[in-house]
Amino acid sequence: MKKKQSNLIGSENQNQNEVTTKFSGDCGRPQPKYRRSGLDLSIEWKEAPDENQERKTKLSAERVLS
Repeated sequence: MKKKQSNLIGSENQNQNEVTTKFSGDCGRPQPKYRRSGLDLSIEWKEAPDENQERKTKLSAERVLS
């Protein structure tokens, strides 16, 4: 019987027991959703990063280039 090979990062075979750890590929930091409505761009956070920041904000060219 062939052992199943896994391409996942962090996968190991120990004592005939296959142990795998799934790797999502991101840094773990919350990322916003980018939305386009006509010529306007906005970002929406699933949860507000700071208490003082809104969940949905308009994304301007000035902010993108800074």
